[in-house]
Amino acid sequence: MKILKAVEKLPLPVQLLLLAGAGFGIYKGIKYIMKRTPVIKPLPTGGAGIPAVGFDQSGKPVAWSAEPLAAQLFAAFDGITSLPTTKSAAALALVQLPTKDMLTAVYNTFNQKYGDGDTLTQWIEDEWLFAGQTQALTKLRGAGLN
Repeated sequence: MKILKAVEKLPLPVQLLLLAGAGFGIYKGIKYIMKRTPVIKPLPTGGAGIPAVGFDQSGKPVAWSAEPLAAQLFAAFDGITSLPTTKSAAALALVQLPTKDMLTAVYNTFNQKYGDGDTLTQWIEDEWLFAGQTQALTKLRGAGLN
């Protein structure tokens, strides 16, 4: 009760800021509690569509990694300050992947590392319109990656 009386004495803008902060804290708490397990899909050809990009020192092939593109997508779609050209470049890189295994690997990596309970498809869908958005969503959905 003492806290409520102290808040009542504060100017209205300060009260509104406190209310907004409390609301945001509740929202984040609920989101944390309801955080879902990341959506992971099996690779369509069991990994046969992931190319070797070189060889290690012992001569074994080194497989292509989805991590750099997943990180690029996260950097492009995280926050509100990313330029539309940055988003378009990341979406184009996704659209240009030659195999469904590579696409699925990026989808899985993004969901595990950056998705925070949402899928890559949901992240792209939630963005304001940008060049390449429709193509990226069409490619993801066409591969069954919703």
